[in-house]
Amino acid sequence: MKPRMPSASALIGYLNQIDESGIYSNFGPLSKKLISRLSAYFGVDDAQIVLMSNATLALQGSISILSERGAGNSISLPSWTFTASASAAVLSGCDLMFVDIDEDWRVLNSNTDGFVLDVLPFGDSLRASTSSEFSATSQVIDGAASFDSLHKSAGNLPKESVLVVSMHATKLLGAGEGGVCIASSLEIANELRAWSNFGFDGTRNSRRIGTNSKLSEYAAAVALASLDSWPETREILESNRLKALEISNALGFSVHNSMKNGFISPYWILKFDSHAYRDYVEEKLREQSIETRHWWASGCHAMEAYKSIKCSDLSKTVWASQTSLGLPFHAYLSNSDFDHIFNVLSDV
Repeated sequence: MKPRMPSASALIGYLNQIDESGIYSNFGPLSKKLISRLSAYFGVDDAQIVLMSNATLALQGSISILSERGAGNSISLPSWTFTASASAAVLSGCDLMFVDIDEDWRVLNSNTDGFVLDVLPFGDSLRASTSSEFSATSQVIDGAASFDSLHKSAGNLPKESVLVVSMHATKLLGAGEGGVCIASSLEIANELRAWSNFGFDGTRNSRRIGTNSKLSEYAAAVALASLDSWPETREILESNRLKALEISNALGFSVHNSMKNGFISPYWILKFDSHAYRDYVEEKLREQSIETRHWWASGCHAMEAYKSIKCSDLSKTVWASQTSLGLPFHAYLSNSDFDHIFNVLSDV
């Protein structure tokens, strides 16, 4: 992975605006401008968006708020996710259970007493609004890498839900660090905004337990510059997505859903028929100096930090972890890079 972030020259205009305003954090003018542009992009009202200093805190706050609003203290989440999802759930103080996934790597809803952390794996899109399994369930939706697939489609969230998108440098819309919360209601958004600012709600009195997770004006400047260049970035990544998909299809490899379904994500993940075949391909790529990645390792349940967390049957999670492999994918890959990858995969 090689991030594509704005250059210093692309930031100058926004940095000058910070100098002129004299405001450096605490819901400043650049943060408000970023909210306005993001609301138009996602297809929601400005008031539904809350910016955070990073997406992990955005998840933690979202889980905490929904729990307090009546979703309960029990949350199920997929073990097949990045550790940030599980870390946020643990730090929220909720009672966790790792649950399994379906064939598309989407969490199965088995929580009848609480709510669900629904992960959009590797840039995938939202579930269909008609999904009866989730329609009556409070949800925190981890769409960390789903900036592209959420374009104009975040306006029909479930009734009690928050959607979180990451602005880490390795994601599609980079601020260096940052997170975007899209709340299903103004009430939830207001509670999240207070939570991000010490529990303040228009006064200097902490009316609730909160933290300091506001996005600075400097991070907002970087995000705005990233938005300015997004059409160009997307065009490059779409060209590379088509090249990666062409190679995968030509050689009979299955890929993750967002790539297959036409969405941009920061990943190129191959799915294999066996653990042994995955390991064999990985070794051959390594021999030719092509780096690969087990993006979500063996699942969160296998990590030492979460060994005390309850688990349901995780057979599909184990299978996904043993039969998936991340290949290089970013805006700076050349045609010769793709040719090199194709030739090695052809040989194996």
